[in-house]
Amino acid sequence: MDIRTFDTVYTVIHKTRSESGLYHYLCENQTDGAQYLLFGRKREFIDKRSIAFLNEQINNKEFIDFKDVFVYEDQLIVAMRYHVAPTLQERLKEESEFEERLAIGRGILEAFLLQKMPPHFQVQCLTMERVLITDTMEVQFAYSLEDMELACVRRQEDVWEAFASLLEKMWKSELSRNNIPALKRYIEYLRTKESKTQESVYRNYLLMMETMKAMPRTERNLPNQRLLRIWKCIHRQIPRIKKIAAFLILLAALLLLIYSIWKQNQPAGTTEPLIRYIGTLELKE
Repeated sequence: MDIRTFDTVYTVIHKTRSESGLYHYLCENQTDGAQYLLFGRKREFIDKRSIAFLNEQINNKEFIDFKDVFVYEDQLIVAMRYHVAPTLQERLKEESEFEERLAIGRGILEAFLLQKMPPHFQVQCLTMERVLITDTMEVQFAYSLEDMELACVRRQEDVWEAFASLLEKMWKSELSRNNIPALKRYIEYLRTKESKTQESVYRNYLLMMETMKAMPRTERNLPNQRLLRIWKCIHRQIPRIKKIAAFLILLAALLLLIYSIWKQNQPAGTTEPLIRYIGTLELKE
């Protein structure tokens, strides 16, 4: 099966339909040989604002993963580049290095800057399942056309909230131990109401990244700060505890001595009769 436009032929490899009624066509572009995911929805189920939003992306030349919008039979089709790579969720199931996770966060922001994709697509991409990481640590995305009715209302603030949530998932273990204050401050910065550009968010990420990379490895795995505070409190009390323990030992020794002296001064009790026989054998003195 082929889906044809004025200048492109898409050969369909696989076709599915989502519960929301969105058709998915995995295709190979006969012009450039690349694979694309074509999203199709009947035109009557797409509002005019969403159609206008999609048409705007055709003129966004930097958004190279957004290939085309066209009408095929009774469907509005959106063609987007299809990438194959392990998801961030799969990647983090392995023991990810400190620097590797920092590089992934930087790669996400760089991909946003280079492609200049609108906030709607950025928010959709900022999940553990839609961020893809290649073997060469290149960041790619698995796109979706669900929730198109939200495309015109999503703002950049929604992107930074989604990015903050993703970072919290990526660094869940370290944040629970509260031993990476630079990242914690950066996440708080993302959630402030001050106006932020993509460039400023990227620059601040680089600063945070350098601070975290400079951390000694011993500090990266410090235990939970609450437990650390408890241990420090106990450690400060050790001299006092030692004095109390020494006093108790001395007191116990003194009481034992008094008891021994008292025991020796008690009158002798009746002695037990000697054993003179073992069976029928008589023991001689």
